[in-house]
Amino acid sequence: MADSRAPQLQALGRMLRSCRSRLSPADVGLPPGHNRRRTPGLRREEVAELAGVSVTWYTWLEQGRDIRATASILDCVGRALRMSADEYAHMMDLAGFPARTNRPAETERSVPARWRLILAGMSHPALIVDERADVLVWNAAACALFADFGALPEAERNMIWQWFANPDLRERIANWEERSPYAVALFRSLFDRNAGDPWFPRFVEKLAAASPYFRERWSRHEVRRKSGGELEFVPSGAEAAQRLETTSFRNVDGREGVHLFVFTPEDTD
Repeated sequence: MADSRAPQLQALGRMLRSCRSRLSPADVGLPPGHNRRRTPGLRREEVAELAGVSVTWYTWLEQGRDIRATASILDCVGRALRMSADEYAHMMDLAGFPARTNRPAETERSVPARWRLILAGMSHPALIVDERADVLVWNAAACALFADFGALPEAERNMIWQWFANPDLRERIANWEERSPYAVALFRSLFDRNAGDPWFPRFVEKLAAASPYFRERWSRHEVRRKSGGELEFVPSGAEAAQRLETTSFRNVDGREGVHLFVFTPEDTD
């Protein structure tokens, strides 16, 4: 039986090597390597780290060995290699999962280009984020409020990371101490709901190392559901904080877990 799958598995290996060669560390939010690269693209160990698998396992996959990869692990490999929908479907077909024609995690996280235009035309800060709290779309007002998302490495383009690991943002949020327990508890609920996604434990480990506050609160295992609330920002050079109400719109364009957040000044009437 293994021999009958050999051509497909060899083709799968060639495809993975091709996808890997097209990516640079910067494309996936990794720092450039200290040593000179002999070949273009990511190294196998970098793909393995992003996918949450061992280097040996991923090497065997590229070599076309019949290691009986599961669909959920291939999902992670597809995300790590930034596969298009067509590439993902082809990978799953070669691996023996022809019914998997869509890439759920990435399809749900993608946002049509028109939303960039919609947010760009909004005067209030606005963000579209996914279940990981990754920022997918933002406008100029949101950059002025939180951080210049376009200039950030992709790995740091995340609201939980910015909230706890960006000291400049912390200084500008007057009610940071009040809102932070909620932020950790909400992320804990997302963590539990996405227990099969290896991205979450890797992210938590890195953030816990960067933020003692997050590390301590995370150990409490508190959970919260998503709710609104006020943020009190202190604009640069201002003495008084500005109160902003948070309004969320769930499932943008029907995409589960993708939400729009708009921050508007508190009504003073």
